[in-house]
Amino acid sequence: MVVLCSAVLAQGPLTPEELRGRQIYERGLSLSGRPIMGSLGAGEVSVPATILPCANCHGHDGRGKPEGGIVPSDITWDALTKPYVVKHPPYTERLLKRAVTMGIDPAGNSLEAAMPRFQLSNDDMADLMAYVKRLGQSVDPGLTATSVRWGVILPAADRSRRIVTETLTRYVDELNGAGGVYGRRIELHFTEFAGAKELREFIEREQIFAFTGSFLTADIGEVLREMRTPAVAAFGAWPKASNPYVFYLDKGAGEEVADRDVWTRATASAEIVTEALKRAGRSVSRESLIHEMEGFYQVMTTLGGPITFGPDRRVGR
Repeated sequence: MVVLCSAVLAQGPLTPEELRGRQIYERGLSLSGRPIMGSLGAGEVSVPATILPCANCHGHDGRGKPEGGIVPSDITWDALTKPYVVKHPPYTERLLKRAVTMGIDPAGNSLEAAMPRFQLSNDDMADLMAYVKRLGQSVDPGLTATSVRWGVILPAADRSRRIVTETLTRYVDELNGAGGVYGRRIELHFTEFAGAKELREFIEREQIFAFTGSFLTADIGEVLREMRTPAVAAFGAWPKASNPYVFYLDKGAGEEVADRDVWTRATASAEIVTEALKRAGRSVSRESLIHEMEGFYQVMTTLGGPITFGPDRRVGR
């Protein structure tokens, strides 16, 4: 496994085309703003692809996610292009495009009715094909076979900064002592917000997978959106504008709060990221981490009171 993941990491980051394709695969959204529609059954029912994105059935790694008696195919490129075995010849890019839009396999057979038939522009299809070829092979920054890196943006107040550092260090030490998450140890990297440029450099230099226990403001959130880095805010005002990469415990608390509240908020934010990592499984990605947090319903944390998020809900309570 370690050898495999090391080879994967050597492939480098996703290209702009592959990043756009991942957005289509994971969320059913085109970054161009063009709508993507999918039809089910005989084509009588047409719904937005955001309701039935590829990852829902095929998993974030493309290897299939059995659900409701349906076992989706492994659509990693190696699996699709294997030499003829039983059911049909191997896929080519042209044949895969036909399968996506018309529901026909390489042998000319109709795919299962549960497989939607999607309507995509040529550009969106090219992006999707580029990303499918990286399924199960691409790894987000800060993620290796043995570790995952969390960033923490510390509040400015000295006392709060010290409590957050000690709280999260103790939390992660206990988590790692119990085996981490799916055998991955958590690595903490702390910083203070000195400006957008400095934060971008920190994310790139330290290879941060996600932020937790952090002090977040709207300008920090914009950097995280740009860098596609998920974060759970422990402190900071809840902005009116929605940011798909930032989740809030509640409507916000400034950095000047009681010591007990600092400890509680930092711990709760770490618990949320830990739970999302566990739900996402071994093949976790930034996108799957966000997807799992969007599915949180009345999740209990040290904060007290249930936390509920959703695709259009980034404030937990």
